[in-house]
Amino acid sequence: MTASTNERLLEWAREIQALAQTGHEYARDEFQRARYARLTEIAGEMISESTGFERAPIVKAFRSQVGYATPKVDVRAAVFRSGKLLLVREVADGGWTMPGGWADVGDAPSEAAEREVLEEAGFQVRAAAVIGVYDATGQNPWRSFTPSRSFSGAN
Repeated sequence: MTASTNERLLEWAREIQALAQTGHEYARDEFQRARYARLTEIAGEMISESTGFERAPIVKAFRSQVGYATPKVDVRAAVFRSGKLLLVREVADGGWTMPGGWADVGDAPSEAAEREVLEEAGFQVRAAAVIGVYDATGQNPWRSFTPSRSFSGAN
């Protein structure tokens, strides 16, 4: 399988998973829910085949996503004081990063960034401007996993 074919297969799997998640949310009976559950499994199988990661944890992670499928928005805050940039330890891997995390539904990006700085660093700040937007849609999220071929199902 070529790299571009494999990437397209992963795109289809992500789309199938999102459609299954949303369909399951609005299903009217158990028969519809069973069909959407099967689509979730198929999406997991496609990703497993394309990446070599185990199918079961992928499907489990997909099933943990409920409700209408919508993009997840991550915000980061660049906080400067005396020419220094504020960094915090990332809980997931212990690395250094700018304070930030998932925006909550209904948050303006500035509100989410301000809240994240308060939660993670204990500083009350006021967001002055959006300085960048990064679209990871074209990126392959499966590429960055460890060689152990495990899948944690991160949010």
